[in-house]
Amino acid sequence: NSSIFRLLKDLTVFFLFNSMNILNDSVFFYLFIYHLLSHNKSHRLCNHYFLYTFFFIYLCFFSIFCFALTLFFSHFLCFII
Repeated sequence: NSSIFRLLKDLTVFFLFNSMNILNDSVFFYLFIYHLLSHNKSHRLCNHYFLYTFFFIYLCFFSIFCFALTLFFSHFLCFII
């Protein structure tokens, strides 16, 4: 009985983490496509550096946030089950 609950808990954490990663990738993808579509000759180089720095910081923080949230939920489900 406990092994079924453990499997259920692992699957829940796995699907939660995957949905977070898909959300992260889709937001990053849409931002990048928007940047490519709005690309024109009047862009300055500093705008590119700002955008790429923003993308990098966003990805780092969101990945850390997803990892922490997954750990929290796995421990939370451990205490419940």
